[in-house]
Amino acid sequence: MPEEAARTRKAPLPRGRRVQTWDGAVVRGGVSVRVKAPLKRVPVWVRVGSIVVSYPAAHVAEGLGDTPEADRPLCATLWGRKRHGSGCPRRRYPDARAPDRRGCAG
Repeated sequence: MPEEAARTRKAPLPRGRRVQTWDGAVVRGGVSVRVKAPLKRVPVWVRVGSIVVSYPAAHVAEGLGDTPEADRPLCATLWGRKRHGSGCPRRRYPDARAPDRRGCAG
């Protein structure tokens, strides 16, 4: 359980590169990091190259309970750019741009 007056929090990160969701910085995993722990933000890291499907922030602010499930919009955000390697597929359309981390901001 977190300490009540804690200003920072220690968080173990799995191996691999991670994106900090609150500022977009890329950090190395496989270590424990100490981060600020404000009450208004939960520190969350996403593996670089992950696609996260969620509700747009503006829709969440309005309240999800007021809209039927079938009418709730979804958006997908690509977090960071994964380095291409032998096991990484190439994009099908080379001139298509992937959404940045702000894909679900509105």
